[in-house]
Amino acid sequence: MVWLMGMMFSFVDVENVMENIVGWSNERQERISVIAGEKDTLMGIELMRHMAAEYRQAFINFAKNLWSGRSEDKGRDHVIARREVQHGVQFEIIQSSGHHIQNDLHWDECARKILLFLDRL
Repeated sequence: MVWLMGMMFSFVDVENVMENIVGWSNERQERISVIAGEKDTLMGIELMRHMAAEYRQAFINFAKNLWSGRSEDKGRDHVIARREVQHGVQFEIIQSSGHHIQNDLHWDECARKILLFLDRL
């Protein structure tokens, strides 16, 4: 029953996670990566897309606060909103992979995507 309750309610404060990530340099930087398995039946692609969208919205709010007050920030609200789909949070899908990507046949593709993400940090 505890597992079921955990699946029904959010147990992560997305804004808190965002505020505890260090090293942001600008709104174009991606410091969060969400990776989904194409054939994941437990946490399907749409659920993972929704999670990435939650983090992107938290990023938009965070970025407005972080970079507000700079003289070059005029019109930043418009810029951040337009880039929502592209920046702050990377979203990747591993083709033909299920929920346990690290144990799946395509683990190496996932590992490569993680390494590329880490190299950009």
